[in-house]
Amino acid sequence: MARGFVFRLEALLRVRKQELDAQKREVARVVLEKYDIEQHLTDRESTLRGEFESLRDEQADSGRVDLAGIRGHRLYMGRLHREIAETYQELGLKDQELAKEREKLAEASKRLKAIEKLKEKRWRRYITELNRKEQAMDDETALQQYMRVRLTKEVEV
Repeated sequence: MARGFVFRLEALLRVRKQELDAQKREVARVVLEKYDIEQHLTDRESTLRGEFESLRDEQADSGRVDLAGIRGHRLYMGRLHREIAETYQELGLKDQELAKEREKLAEASKRLKAIEKLKEKRWRRYITELNRKEQAMDDETALQQYMRVRLTKEVEV
């Protein structure tokens, strides 16, 4: 921008940019946490499926019913079901947190854009005023040259 232009709210503009960057980092952090929860959920569900298949295979291979083995599998599978349910609850909470953080990000973006828009408006006003002053100087110079030429012609006559 031009050397003479000074935006008095430049410090506020920098602060708003920093706030926006911080909010972007916060959203990224929550997204990463959500991804970790989803990975944990996928792992637990995969383990549950594997445990169910293991139980079925044991029953098919041996041809007899092992009540102690079934009880052990059932207890473990019950714990896995509880962990999966808890993880779904945690995922729901993380989705809510992510929605809040995204709202904060949108608000920070709006606040930054408002200051940027104000800066652009003041910049245009400055350029318009600068152009007006330059035009006035050009007009004055042209008028002086015209008067000098006219006076020279009058003196010659």
